[in-house]
Amino acid sequence: MGATLSNPVEAVRVQRQQGLICDAAVADMQGWRDGHEDAHFMHQPQANGWAHFGVFDGHGGTKA
Repeated sequence: MGATLSNPVEAVRVQRQQGLICDAAVADMQGWRDGHEDAHFMHQPQANGWAHFGVFDGHGGTKA
């Protein structure tokens, strides 16, 4: 586990995606940790009518 910072890292990263099925967005912020271990994905194929989204909580480290 990483150390706790004296001040949070408040920079917010935003990713937007426009697709045939829906528009989607995700925002993340590092906060009080010395590293940002959370991850996500957004995938909207153009043909099959499905969208796939995943959010992975990194509190267990990058190998969780």
